[in-house]
Amino acid sequence: MANELLRNHRIQLQAARQELFQLPANQYFEIAGRPSLLYQIKDYSNVVETGGAPAARQEVNFLFKAFESGQVAPPRPGTKRYLESRPVTIHEYLDWTVTAACPNAEDELDFSGFRVVALLPRYKPCFPPPREWTGEEPSKPPVRPLGAPRHALPALMVGGKAYCAAAIRQGIGYLEVPFFATQDGRRQKGYGRALLEAIEEMARSLGIPRLLLCSTDDPATKNTWRSLGFLFTTEEDLLSFGAHPTDLLHMDNTVQMHKEVPPARKWRSLKLCHEAFTQRLYFPAEAAPPPALVAGPLQLQVGAPLNNQMKSGGPAAAAEAAIRQQERQAALEVEMGTTHFGPMEGNMQDSSMQGCGVHWGDDSVQYQPQLGDATALQQDMGMGAGPVSLHQQQVALTFADGQ
Repeated sequence: MANELLRNHRIQLQAARQELFQLPANQYFEIAGRPSLLYQIKDYSNVVETGGAPAARQEVNFLFKAFESGQVAPPRPGTKRYLESRPVTIHEYLDWTVTAACPNAEDELDFSGFRVVALLPRYKPCFPPPREWTGEEPSKPPVRPLGAPRHALPALMVGGKAYCAAAIRQGIGYLEVPFFATQDGRRQKGYGRALLEAIEEMARSLGIPRLLLCSTDDPATKNTWRSLGFLFTTEEDLLSFGAHPTDLLHMDNTVQMHKEVPPARKWRSLKLCHEAFTQRLYFPAEAAPPPALVAGPLQLQVGAPLNNQMKSGGPAAAAEAAIRQQERQAALEVEMGTTHFGPMEGNMQDSSMQGCGVHWGDDSVQYQPQLGDATALQQDMGMGAGPVSLHQQQVALTFADGQ
């Protein structure tokens, strides 16, 4: 009877793992609210096309390095020592995980069903690009709802190697994450949180309510995961989740953690245009609308620090008083030669415009170059990616109410 129940459970588990493969692999997906990032589901199981583990080690080498550092490497294939009976190394565990295959198909070494999800930088042209770069992606009904709510503007292109990567596998009512790593030079910049958002989005598209994470058993790592909403998992928790001990990939010096997948956040969008460049950006739909600044247009010259203009009185001082009185969330930071905009929050609608600027609701922010024609507009919003930057010698910012 027990063997029959276990056999039925294994059949259900294998069927659940196949659902993850319905998500399109090797395609790019935009992350709402993070316009300088995108993610991709990687399939390294086809050795003929991708080269399997060698391809993964080349593209997301940090995922291997994070766990293999200081560990004994396996003997070379074909050698006598390789053929002898020996403990399995972490190097082999990782190879079998990313390729979803193991030479020894045993329950305790079950690596089927894995995929790798990678977070990559998004390429955004800073100069007038070819027209095909600025066009909107063709409308294609997705098999599963992944990515930002609307089609990407400009079309998604990769701007470099992956920042973060994780191995994931679907179970019965959960998504397993045994390996998660970030490039050494990209840590503590919010990229791990962004990848976690992508994984949560994948879980929602599959109807999965829970993430099961295998964390390194050290205080710093565990505190990081706790700050991201994960809780420590007991054996009773695993039983209540319907997960058998052999269902999960578990290693020494690790602890199991779990997190309930949060509901999808509602977003609103706007288009930011500069000459031939257009990008669609997203902001939380629940954000409070910005207060009215002044009845008429307000001119702020970037040639001098904003603080000096505030001390001189006039419209700028009145606008500053209104901002402080209503505790406006969006911050405007102006430096010599560079204007920084944090993520704009307000009652914005996605609308296109001719020329150069940003429109939301009844307000508008327009960029009007004063000197020179070569102006590079670089958007870099979102955690770990910095604010939006407009680089030029002098700019006039026009805040218009009802224009």
